[in-house]
Amino acid sequence: MQTSAVLTGAAVRRTAAASAGSEPRTKLPFLINVVNKAQKSANTTAAATPALSSISASSTEPSILAAAFKPYPLLPSGETKQAAGSSLLYKDDACVLVNDAFPKSMVHCLVMPLDLRLQSLNALSMKDVPLLRHMMYVGDAYVRYLKTTAPHTYKARRFIAGFHALPSLPMLHLHVLSMDLDSPCLKHKKHYNSFATFFFLTSDRVLDDLERHGRVTLNQDVVHLRQMEEGDMRCLWCGTALANVPVMKSHIKSCPQNNALEQSS
Repeated sequence: MQTSAVLTGAAVRRTAAASAGSEPRTKLPFLINVVNKAQKSANTTAAATPALSSISASSTEPSILAAAFKPYPLLPSGETKQAAGSSLLYKDDACVLVNDAFPKSMVHCLVMPLDLRLQSLNALSMKDVPLLRHMMYVGDAYVRYLKTTAPHTYKARRFIAGFHALPSLPMLHLHVLSMDLDSPCLKHKKHYNSFATFFFLTSDRVLDDLERHGRVTLNQDVVHLRQMEEGDMRCLWCGTALANVPVMKSHIKSCPQNNALEQSS
């Protein structure tokens, strides 16, 4: 029994150390400030417009009316950041959706809880599963809104949602972005690798992990995750080695296996 207690204590210490290593790497309050500001704003209202479709037939979420969302502010040509910063695109009693001030794709949004207790994936527990599901639902509904209201711009685009395993900024934030990874704000190898490798934890994987273990465990192997973030770039579509960011951007645009746009039938 004594040996078991020692081993258990060691395991707890290892888990705590790993969790500490996967906490946000800075204390910069940018996203916390966005949430604080959103808390003082009214929920976005929905006029009598057709409701968006539910995520799935089994979803119990109420449909979100299209008028509850605001259009996405595309980055002006030649700009490397949104002059207005992160603008509120949707808000309800549980979360807020904003555009990323430094988008790494044509469309790049963040869904964040209004609960400031949730600073990172490490703060999530089993009781937060409904909130995580809701955040995923809001992100998916916004993509549907974009595809419905501006089909010429967005309908063919594929989107992905997920979390950085080792985030830079405090405040839990779900990335929802188009898969082109084509933006003047994507300047460094780490920017690319943070979305083009398993450093990017898709929301479905995080939800499954949380439901299985009662906490998020996918972000605990900090050494391996940093190796992915800092490693050589490879095309996320075909695996070709990419020497630098200009080569990466040129290759991604011309890669015959690029699947960022849905093929028309």
